[in-house]
Amino acid sequence: MWKSYVKDKEIEWPEYKIQYINEIKSNPESMLLLQILSSFINGTIDKNNRIQQEQQNLPERINLIQKYDTITLLCHCKDEKFCHRSIVKEMISLGIEKVV
Repeated sequence: MWKSYVKDKEIEWPEYKIQYINEIKSNPESMLLLQILSSFINGTIDKNNRIQQEQQNLPERINLIQKYDTITLLCHCKDEKFCHRSIVKEMISLGIEKVV
């Protein structure tokens, strides 16, 4: 998909965004991580017992999220508006279910 968007220019940004979101949504571990990050950012981690219970079952590296106040998304794309990191940022800040 990235190659289709960036290298081959076969798809435009709106289609890339849809495909990227669908790819993330089809990966349970990615979804859980984004839900946890979103919960920390939005202050709802204590209100969502399911996330808390699942978080305890994640690898130790995931528990490191709790130790930091800042999340930095890095990429080599020149324009953040048309980069997958902007999609991830939107999914974290708005919540996964609100991103289209």
